[in-house]
Amino acid sequence: MARFSCHHDAARYGTVPKAVLAQLPFEGSTRSRCPDCRTSTPEGLQFLLERMLDPRFEAPTSRERLLQYLFDRAASQRRSPAFKEHWPTLQKCWASTSIRLASMDQINYVCQEIRTKYGAGLEKQTFVELGDAICRDHGVDQGLDKTGDVAETFDAFVVQLNNMKHNIENIGQFESFCTSAAKMAELRKVTVETFEQLGKAREKCGTSKKTATARPGSSGSVWELGDLALLLVDRLVVWDSEDLVVCEDVYWALVMWAILFTAAVTLGLCMGFGSGGVVADTNKPFYIYYSLASSIAAAFQPAAYGGFTPAGGLFATLTSLAMLGILAPAIALVGAMVALLPGYLTFIYVHD
Repeated sequence: MARFSCHHDAARYGTVPKAVLAQLPFEGSTRSRCPDCRTSTPEGLQFLLERMLDPRFEAPTSRERLLQYLFDRAASQRRSPAFKEHWPTLQKCWASTSIRLASMDQINYVCQEIRTKYGAGLEKQTFVELGDAICRDHGVDQGLDKTGDVAETFDAFVVQLNNMKHNIENIGQFESFCTSAAKMAELRKVTVETFEQLGKAREKCGTSKKTATARPGSSGSVWELGDLALLLVDRLVVWDSEDLVVCEDVYWALVMWAILFTAAVTLGLCMGFGSGGVVADTNKPFYIYYSLASSIAAAFQPAAYGGFTPAGGLFATLTSLAMLGILAPAIALVGAMVALLPGYLTFIYVHD
């Protein structure tokens, strides 16, 4: 039976690790050692990951298989004394290698495998390291050197440009000024577009549109049920240090909510009893509960829609009137149709 130089049987690995072994970069006597022995130390794993970036190393045909194997070897030993200290470094090294060698589909495949084997927590850490590696690779992991001229803000350059016009004395200077103005215009356009794209990406990742700063203690994720509730709260309020500040739209929506709540309950009670009311037949208590439920709904929806939309007052009015209309069964269908309008507009606003 074939054996490696470390005396481990080659047959125990099967076909997949053999293919991995054939793709692993080697140096010196490590060529004939089995994959497990070559990745049994943090130094060995880091060497393999860094060696893969060497242009002399021929890129493997199935990078996701190799990246998955190296990640598995590091993750499976991350709690051992030898690996515990080096685990953050190995994560960074693995992420740097992955973003340079693997395609987006290959990285997606590996991350799905990580989630299956190790859970969503480690997958999240991996995405964080991949994002950090991307920032380092593009040179945007740190701010600009504050002592350099390039650290000047855009507005400062605009002021300088406007001051330069007073020093133009010849056509050459004017031509240079025109070029500078054109580049500043291009920079303004690119900057605005870039920040708009970054804003959309931030909102897609779960950052609230309504608040400038996240609620203290919130995780920022909208994929958990608890965080969905936090997101709703963040849309309704602004957290300023330790103070709770209600958004302006929500403030007026709550004012209208108080008025309409009183009107809804009063009107519901008035229409619910007596010979001329909707609930004239006291033998049908269902209508009493129906009237009360409609009144509560009329009170709740203004606050909810008001928190999600700038035009909270208008939507609150339409919705509450629609819910009050349900108190009269003859116009229940019309009331339901009107109630769908703010819901539809809210959906468009939130998912825009």
